[in-house]
Amino acid sequence: MTLSMHLWIVSMIYALINSSCGQPCPESMETLVEVPHCPQNRKEWDIAAAEKNCESIATKQTCTESSKFVYHCLMNEWANGTVEVCAPTWFLSGFCPMFSSDEQRVKNNFDLDCSSYPTPCATRYISSEAYKYPSCYEHTENTPSDNKGQGYNWGMLGISVGGGVLLLCIALFVIWCMCKRKGRTRYVNQNDQMLATIESATDNQRRKEEGDVVPEQTPEHPKPEQRYQNSTKASNESNNENHKDPPGYGTPMMEPLI
Repeated sequence: MTLSMHLWIVSMIYALINSSCGQPCPESMETLVEVPHCPQNRKEWDIAAAEKNCESIATKQTCTESSKFVYHCLMNEWANGTVEVCAPTWFLSGFCPMFSSDEQRVKNNFDLDCSSYPTPCATRYISSEAYKYPSCYEHTENTPSDNKGQGYNWGMLGISVGGGVLLLCIALFVIWCMCKRKGRTRYVNQNDQMLATIESATDNQRRKEEGDVVPEQTPEHPKPEQRYQNSTKASNESNNENHKDPPGYGTPMMEPLI
């Protein structure tokens, strides 16, 4: 391995150990404000620090020594905007600084290795001197800091849920229309049968009043009692036919006396 590779490995190990030792600072969250851009030089940094006036709460906070609780302007944790915050200083390891709202502290952004930029940063520098390396802010300049990284996920979730609800509503509407149409068809059929019955009864009544013979409607399927009677009648007729007296049989006729 080359010397630069050794130095890179050592810096990474140090950065990991250093990051794991960081402590959250809840007092910093009260001062966190989104800004469109950060100071690009020491003069602008001092002016912004005076306006932020972190010294007014430095003696009240319990995160670190009051002299180390100072003004910072860093990129946010999604690297799509910049924020101003009063926070404890932190030594960075060749990476761009960022402020993590989840961890409530300044930390290295391991996705942005500023030591490889055209204007490289030092392998070790303090977070309150981030203005010396404006290359870290180039891709966040004039980008609204609206938590796009997190908002995108929530947006996709909202679209998915909204689409699912819309499909469910459409399915329920189709089922409702089908049920309503089926019920309407059944209702129409029942009405038609009722109207036909009423018309038939009215027609029969009219014929009776006019003296016409009303044909009796023979049921298509006779009742069980009627079927039994018909069967008995047919059986009796058949027996009578089988028991007819043959010719010459019976009571002899009396010849007249001469």
